[in-house]
Amino acid sequence: MSFIKDIDSIREIAEQKRLLEYLVFDKDFAKKFEADRKKTLESIGLGDLDTEHAASLYKEFINKKTLMRESVKAAGEPSNPQFAKWRNRQIGRCTMMFSKEQSDSLVHLPILFELSKGCSIGCKFCGLNSGPLKTVFMATEENKKLWADVMDAAVKLIGPAVGEGICYYGTEPLDNPDYGYFSQDWFERFGKYPQITTAAALRNVEKTRELLKQLDPFKETIFRFSVRSLDEFTTIAREFTPEELLMVELLPQFEEAPGNALAKVGRNATENEYSGTISCVSGFKVNMCDRSISLITPVEASERFPLGQIELKKVIFTDGEDFERKLETMISGMKTILSPNEKLSLYDYLYYNVENNTCKIYNKYGVGYQFDFPDYSDLIQKLFDSLNSGLYTRREIVEKLEIKNAEGWDSLAFHSIINNMWNRGLIVDSQLYE
Repeated sequence: MSFIKDIDSIREIAEQKRLLEYLVFDKDFAKKFEADRKKTLESIGLGDLDTEHAASLYKEFINKKTLMRESVKAAGEPSNPQFAKWRNRQIGRCTMMFSKEQSDSLVHLPILFELSKGCSIGCKFCGLNSGPLKTVFMATEENKKLWADVMDAAVKLIGPAVGEGICYYGTEPLDNPDYGYFSQDWFERFGKYPQITTAAALRNVEKTRELLKQLDPFKETIFRFSVRSLDEFTTIAREFTPEELLMVELLPQFEEAPGNALAKVGRNATENEYSGTISCVSGFKVNMCDRSISLITPVEASERFPLGQIELKKVIFTDGEDFERKLETMISGMKTILSPNEKLSLYDYLYYNVENNTCKIYNKYGVGYQFDFPDYSDLIQKLFDSLNSGLYTRREIVEKLEIKNAEGWDSLAFHSIINNMWNRGLIVDSQLYE
């Protein structure tokens, strides 16, 4: 997917993006801009910008970037049917757990890889509460072989969806001096470079500039810079041209910024005020330093889940063959069907209303589904009341309905309704909350 129509529009889009960045980073910029647009644009090097025309081009650019998120989410579907079914249910669950804006932003990567243990930056807003940097997975000959074996096994079990992953998570990618080796290997395997988010863009400007050459406005890859102060932003704007940063999202990660949207999660959850998530994975986090595989998925941050994610299981592997065995076992252990003896319940953040043969299920943000059941509103009310109680198994719920065969409806149909709700992530997955 190309973000722009032609090369001639790059400059205008990039400069419009730079203007908007000043607006979201500098709380005083909007007043200056309204008072004297020409002078203010000249002060940031955009003196000849046609803001009206550039804004229309930029709007189309942003719309395509939004579509790209859905493209990444779709391409991230594993080829393994059990994993795919499990992941799709997590996507449905998150759709109903979060606001539309939040759930739309989650791409549910099937797998990612960390090339270091801990982080050298120590950002006070770190949503994953990373500890200090301990070690780095260098590109030694031994590690290159392990990396190749692990990647081969991941592709074998998960498929081309591995290529939608990334090579960092609760880490700083630029902490690894050999990051370039691994990203180049990624490109040779999947035809694109992995996305990065870095808070160290200014650590070595020339090295960062070299890294930016991986970006192509006619392809999908984007980078992100976490920006921790207004001074850091103005330095970035001085060191890099608008065109160089066209495919880089600058994230205002400090409270004074008008565009600050820090999630109350991890280290940023002050006084136990939790909300949101920054987790983007419904699948596996592989740390190459401690040779661990964790199965994780997003959840609303809380005192119980302060990082905004649930870790279902974590195992250690020794080599490529062991990695393949452990990953295959973890995939086969993913819960995809309801147990006959399991007492079912709706998630406690869901509400429902049955009226005129229609049931609406929704969350506090107004996000929801509508189910139509002609001529069976009385049974549907009992169905949802039983699910809401959390006291009955699927068989017991259907028996309580006292269904009589009529107009094609029978007990099997209601079993199917319950299974459909489970697959959409509306019924509590006990495996997540063990």
